[in-house]
Amino acid sequence: MTRTPEHPIESTVSLLHELRDHAPLVQCVTNIAVTNFTANVPLALGAVAAMVDVPELRAAWDAA
Repeated sequence: MTRTPEHPIESTVSLLHELRDHAPLVQCVTNIAVTNFTANVPLALGAVAAMVDVPELRAAWDAA
């Protein structure tokens, strides 16, 4: 899908609707101090956050 720079608001709204329609699973590698904040950003956009604070678990997600 092509976005035109002449209409950045419409393009942004269109992308946001696409994101919310698909609700992708987003892997967030973070630390315990900011987990809540980090999870809320993708949730606010319409994605689903998978929080991983143990680096060793990341390999299991990458393999899936």
